Amino acid sequence: MPGQNTGNSPKTAKEKGVSKHAKSHTKVVAAAVAAVAALLLLACFALTRRRGNVIKGNGKFENVRQISVSSRHCAAVTDTGDLYTWGDNEYGQLGDGTQEDRSVPQKIMSNVSFVTTAPMNTACITNDDELYVWGRGYIGDGSGESDCATTPVMIMGDVASVSIASNYEMSCITKNGDLYTWGDNSVATLGIDSGSGPYYHPMMVMSNVADVQISQHTTMVLTTEGDLYSCGMGGMGGLGDGTNDVRRYYLKKIMSNVRSMAYARSVWTAVTEDGDLYAWGYDGNCLLIGGERSSNVPVKIMTNVKDARPYVDIITAITEDGALYNWGVDEAGGIGNGGYSDSSAPVKNNTITNADKLVSGSWTHGCITSDGDLYMWGYNKYGQLGTGETSESVGEPRLVLSNIVDAQAYGYWGDYYFIAVIDTNGDVYTWGKNTDGQLGDGTTTDSTAPIKITV
Repeated sequence: MPGQNTGNSPKTAKEKGVSKHAKSHTKVVAAAVAAVAALLLLACFALTRRRGNVIKGNGKFENVRQISVSSRHCAAVTDTGDLYTWGDNEYGQLGDGTQEDRSVPQKIMSNVSFVTTAPMNTACITNDDELYVWGRGYIGDGSGESDCATTPVMIMGDVASVSIASNYEMSCITKNGDLYTWGDNSVATLGIDSGSGPYYHPMMVMSNVADVQISQHTTMVLTTEGDLYSCGMGGMGGLGDGTNDVRRYYLKKIMSNVRSMAYARSVWTAVTEDGDLYAWGYDGNCLLIGGERSSNVPVKIMTNVKDARPYVDIITAITEDGALYNWGVDEAGGIGNGGYSDSSAPVKNNTITNADKLVSGSWTHGCITSDGDLYMWGYNKYGQLGTGETSESVGEPRLVLSNIVDAQAYGYWGDYYFIAVIDTNGDVYTWGKNTDGQLGDGTTTDSTAPIKITV
């Protein structure tokens, strides 16, 4: 189909054989050598599955301009287009040809413009607009759910953006706005009318697309005209179309004039071009969606919003004048005013007055101000707030670092809580959990304070 170029793996297998006219004793020797080689190969494979090894890096890791974090691994792109990865490598998601964890950044590719990560995959786009994917599952080259690609595989060209869902599904948007999706599709989140799948190669879904986000149960597609479409499972109102359809494979328009959208668990938010914030889906605590347990249509929450993002049990919004608002369950301090009191209405934060960017991380919350100051608050059991302590939670924003241009946080079920940031000099700092070397400091030791990565 158009645009579907599966490419070839960077490594080509070479067939070796013995002439049928070889002498008998030569055959015996060759067989013995082959047997020993097979045993050595198995031994080497077993070694590559070991975790927590400290391995020295290569290349020159500096002047980083973009970073992406997942549950236990990171990827970063430098100003010169070099791609580095480190951390968990159980499924080959680091792309270095092994399945061995790396506790310091390793250079994987050059000529890269963008990278994104998911728990078992990594994908990047080159300066030539080519999409490469690697790791486990339906990466788009015909691989199945249990297959692992340990080196980058070129999937298709003319790509402008790419995203990876955590449920074996991927999507990309081409330079002319065509949306392609592929993967599992067991809950109808790929937007493909023809049915369940799985789909092993990219499938064209629709045109004039600006953004797409695939959650565990539903998908939202935003067009260049600001129209918002949904598909997937709607039993908890996630489709936002006024129905509770068990499964809808095709995309259906639910809103117009939309600027951005986001999700966490079963709650979606959308901000319109007029700055109106809407929310819908399911919230068992009756706090996030205007006091309702669930809504299958978008509910208007507040106005004058620049950006908004749902977390687990909390929604955070930044207004056009830089004010920060939070509402929801305050058990872990997510509302950020130190009171630990739940609220179904937006609560203005008393500490931050010039909020600019939100940092998402489940029960861990963060914000970068217009001055480049990074504040963190909320759940802190593993020191992921970077304050130097491991208190269960911090109920008010704490200043962690200054001169920050980007921050990426990962925190969901289990203990996968860590942060990675880039400062104005292009230096990378990390902190939090370090079970698989994801902090990139050459160890597997957790850190409650920022660590500058040096290679």
